Amino acid sequence: MNVGRAFKFVFDDPRWLLKLFIGGLFAVAAGFLNFIPILGQVVAFAGGLVVTGYSLILVRRVMDGYDTPLPEWDDIGGLLTFGLKGFVVQLGWSLPLIVLGLAVLLPGIVVENSGLIALGALAVLVLALATLLIAPAGLGRLAATGSIGEGLNIRLILEMVRNNLGDYVLLALAAVGALLIGVAGFLIFVVGGLLTFPYALLVIAHLTGQAYFRSTSTLPAPAVAAAAERPYLEP
Repeated sequence: MNVGRAFKFVFDDPRWLLKLFIGGLFAVAAGFLNFIPILGQVVAFAGGLVVTGYSLILVRRVMDGYDTPLPEWDDIGGLLTFGLKGFVVQLGWSLPLIVLGLAVLLPGIVVENSGLIALGALAVLVLALATLLIAPAGLGRLAATGSIGEGLNIRLILEMVRNNLGDYVLLALAAVGALLIGVAGFLIFVVGGLLTFPYALLVIAHLTGQAYFRSTSTLPAPAVAAAAERPYLEP
């Protein structure tokens, strides 16, 4: 994968600053509105879905070989719908982690058995790492097909990750680095987080699109750029 391209492509759009700022407003507003009971939390959840939908649109564009210009923010309803699908897929891949966490940690906590708690924590950690590798493949499949069912196609997704494990490990590591950049924007200069956090999400989206492209021989998306136009997608 071309990790360098993922960290640089944003700046090829002449309007990158405005688009990042809009994404930052959605993300930060969602965070603050969570402190307002009921209505604020509903609006915050919707804002998070819009950002997720925007990221998925970029994932699909990267697969098609068109990573610039960045998507527009002109179809909030469409982004919200796509983001809701992304949330369902993420939740689906996270359910085993949640169920296992409850199953193996709660008994140890109830009986105050430190050994059982440690064993349960280890099992949860292993599954969490597996989820970190698998969930992006599911989101990539969703972005390519628009189908929640395809995003949760266990056999296909596991086969994709198994056949391209190195790229998904690299994606996970690079994603951690990108998120550190995003968090640094808030810690060093709060307003800077309006740009660094959405930037981190777009870096991850670009890498997700690359990993999906390289893990499948055919693309469901109709528009595919010529090979010369998408060098960052070459195996």
